[in-house]
Amino acid sequence: MLDALNNKLMYFSTALLIIGSILKSIPAVNLAISSWIEIPNAVLIVAIFVLGLIIDYIYRNAETLRRIDLVDNSFGTRLSEKKSKDYYTNDENDFGFKKIGINNFESAFFTYSILKESINKERFKSGIISFLFFIFAICGYEKILILILQLTIPFALISRLYKTEVLYCCSKSVCDNYRSIFDKAKELSETKFHAEIVKNLLVYESNLAWSCILLDDATYHSMNETLSAEWNNIKVDYDLT
Repeated sequence: MLDALNNKLMYFSTALLIIGSILKSIPAVNLAISSWIEIPNAVLIVAIFVLGLIIDYIYRNAETLRRIDLVDNSFGTRLSEKKSKDYYTNDENDFGFKKIGINNFESAFFTYSILKESINKERFKSGIISFLFFIFAICGYEKILILILQLTIPFALISRLYKTEVLYCCSKSVCDNYRSIFDKAKELSETKFHAEIVKNLLVYESNLAWSCILLDDATYHSMNETLSAEWNNIKVDYDLT
C-alpha cells in the first residue's frame, strides 16, 4: 500500500515538474507563479524520499520474519512468534533440507514469474520519468537546491530498476538451478544434495535482501491462481510431493 502511494506521489511530482516548466516557458506568466509549483514539488520529493526509507525499513523487518518462518516451515521448528498460513504449499513433504529447497524454489518461481510479467512496466515507468526529470530539471531550473532535489528522482528510479533487473536474472537462475538439482537428486550424495540446496538458497535470499524490491501487488493477485497451478505441475514433474 505504501509502495503504491509512493508511486502516485512520484507521478504527481512528475506532473508538477512538467506544469512548472511549461509555465516558465510562457513569457506572460509571472515567475512567482512557477515558484509556487517549484516549492511544493521540492517538498513532495523530500516526502517521496522519506516514504521510501520507511518502506525499506518495513520491508527489511518483514523479510527477516519471512526467513525465520521459512526455517520453521521447513524444519518444524518454533523460532518465529507467529507462523504464516498458506504462504508455502509444500506441507506434504517431510521436514528437512529437501523441504527448505522446495520452499525456496517456490518463492523463486513466484518472484521470477511476477517480475517477468511486470518488469517491462517498470522499465517504461523508470525510463519515461527519469528522462522527463533529467530534461526538465537540467534545462528549466536555475536554483541549485531545486535542481539537486529534482535529480534525486531519476537516480533513485535508475537504481531501483537496476536492482529489479538483477533480482529478475537471479530468480530465473535460481529456478533453473533448482530444476537441475531436483532432476538429478537421485544421482547426488546426501551431502552434495544438501550443499546444492543451501548454495541456491543463499544466492536467492542474499539477492532478495540486497535489492529490497517489492513485487507488484496487482500483478501478484492477477497471476496467483495461474502460478499456483503451474507450481503444482512443477512439483509433479520433479517429484516434489
